[in-house]
Amino acid sequence: MNPKVLEKRGQNGQKNRLALLQKQLRNNAFKNYLKVLRALLSQHQDKPFLGPLSDALRDKDYERLLVEADSLSAQTYADATEHFVANQFSLLIRKYPWKKDQVNLDPEGMALWKFRKSERKCKLINRRFRLLNKGTKYEGLLQKMRDVIKYVIGNEPNLERIMPSCGFGAGASLGVHGQATHVAKKLSQLKWTCTPCTMTYAYWGLMGTPQTRELLYEWKGGYFSSDHDVAFQNFMQRITTVTNNKLSFVSKTAKTHRVIAVEPLLNGFVQTGIELELKKLLLRVGIDLSDQSINQRLAREGSLDDSDFGHVTIDLESASDSISIEMVRSLLPPAWFAFLNCVRSPEYELDGTIKRYQKFCSMGNGFCFPLETLIFYACVAVCKDSGKAKTDFSVYGDDIIVRKRISSEVLANLKLLGFKTNRQKTFLNGPFRESCGADYFDGVDVRPYTLDNSLDSLQELFKWLNLTTRNQLATDFFWPVRDLVLSWIPSEFQMFRPQVGPCDTGINCSGLEFMSAPTVSWKRDKYLWKWKELKHSAVRDDQPYASLYLRSSVDMYAILSGVPSQGYQPEYTMRRKTRTTLVTNQGCGATSQWLPPHPHVVRGASMIRT
Repeated sequence: MNPKVLEKRGQNGQKNRLALLQKQLRNNAFKNYLKVLRALLSQHQDKPFLGPLSDALRDKDYERLLVEADSLSAQTYADATEHFVANQFSLLIRKYPWKKDQVNLDPEGMALWKFRKSERKCKLINRRFRLLNKGTKYEGLLQKMRDVIKYVIGNEPNLERIMPSCGFGAGASLGVHGQATHVAKKLSQLKWTCTPCTMTYAYWGLMGTPQTRELLYEWKGGYFSSDHDVAFQNFMQRITTVTNNKLSFVSKTAKTHRVIAVEPLLNGFVQTGIELELKKLLLRVGIDLSDQSINQRLAREGSLDDSDFGHVTIDLESASDSISIEMVRSLLPPAWFAFLNCVRSPEYELDGTIKRYQKFCSMGNGFCFPLETLIFYACVAVCKDSGKAKTDFSVYGDDIIVRKRISSEVLANLKLLGFKTNRQKTFLNGPFRESCGADYFDGVDVRPYTLDNSLDSLQELFKWLNLTTRNQLATDFFWPVRDLVLSWIPSEFQMFRPQVGPCDTGINCSGLEFMSAPTVSWKRDKYLWKWKELKHSAVRDDQPYASLYLRSSVDMYAILSGVPSQGYQPEYTMRRKTRTTLVTNQGCGATSQWLPPHPHVVRGASMIRT
């Protein structure tokens, strides 16, 4: 029989076996999760603080299991190992996506309760600031904060610089949702959603770029008519005015989700320009919102120094939901407040009901993150001994790091503005510090592995096997159950590879584990190793346009915005839809730190994919 036919049959058979494996893993996901949890608890049965977890798991009382897991993360521990073990068990349970038939929880209801609670609080803070503006003992402090903010961003926004920076993100907007939310879908919509106050800025932003300008000009059969009156009329015909964004939910923990807001399309377009401008302005004073390593470094230093000169970490509850309107009005220069107030959504929609916001902006608003960073920077900078950014303090969203000697003053300033400290994530004393995804106990990396997905696919098992070795403590903790997890993967799909890759496409390893794997082969004639792994690729949108109106202008704008392209044709892709295939890679010492180098290959050569 033709070898190509045999090869194709073999590939089809492997594909069918992979599909069967994925189905089995989906059906056994919860059972496998409980097996791992029991095995880990048995391995650490000498830890008395884990006793309540074992009891709850034995009784199949999963709600009590969650309560006990919450209590573990709120305790203090004697050393780095105990701290890691307790918090690792806590995250394995609290972040797991429990189903409603397993635990009687309402994460959306809890998120909505917190949202409404924040709205009521913002309403009270708005009343407070209306009184504060009439003159109180806090006016001197507020004036210092205003001076700091004015120093950072200036008296008024530079619209000549902001408008050309406006752009479209990859997320959903009002009128553009589902899997296809790329720039072509947004630009080619017959109707653009926008709040009334934002229309002028949106028109300015669209007219500031040649490709988006062509969407508004009149086509004369070979050239565009640069008639601005016609362009404005075409713009107004495509506008659908709204006064609200729309609340949505994303997963956070088993007990509660996170509330975000989907913004009107052109509001998000303008907010992107403001976000970039605020980030540039903050960078001038040492606050780099593209670099979390500054906070992480200071957190490690703080875990080693518990004196008054050491660093402490501060975290806030519902920080973005606590940015009240009157607080922002009081702190920002009037021109800046008027501008931001124009391009935000003043109302929100939930279950068909529209209500007015008491907060200034919500998660989902493009400039929310740099704005809250600016406000928290001012809270720190006005302190007498605040020092210098990057050295003495750092702010990244609501992750705040300061010297312990000024922490009480910073907390007082935050309280005045209406923010509440998250006690479980604020560390002012002791050997532990946490900031921007980094956890340190006396200088030791104790960041746990977060299990926020079910072990219901081959990709999720690969992710488990790779991410549970993120540091030495995690490796030691999960090593006893590594063989258990591997046993759920047939040998033909145990895809070991000799270098680090995407966490869900293969198993990172070295040495004998790689060379003895059944999915690995040695090509003696080429002096190369060959191995298999998965490859994820985004699914292309074959119908990227809501209409065919000026397709070339949309394509050129997309290419200039960074959309990958083949020649002059952009490759528009779905937002969360991917295609997974099996691929064969090959390489030698040039692509690994431990494989023997090929005598005729220069170290550092690229990997070959077939």
